[in-house]
Amino acid sequence: MNVNVDTLALAIRLEAGGFTVEQARALAAALGDTAQVADLVTNTDLLATKADVKADLEHQLALLEQRMTIRLGGMLVVMTGVIVTLSHYWH
Repeated sequence: MNVNVDTLALAIRLEAGGFTVEQARALAAALGDTAQVADLVTNTDLLATKADVKADLEHQLALLEQRMTIRLGGMLVVMTGVIVTLSHYWH
């Protein structure tokens, strides 16, 4: 997506704002060149990226929840075994 920049109008505004003629022309030209080659991000791009990030985050959280559940289950099994074993030795 290219953006058209009126470099002459920009240079005139810069001069009116206190830039020298050379500074205004150089800056306007640089901005014009940058705008012509820039691939700007659109709102649609941002929304698509947001959706991708959200989907990935939800997937990662689901995996984390699964791992945490498995670990907690494993800890409960081990603790139950420890309690049963200790109860046999205390009686």
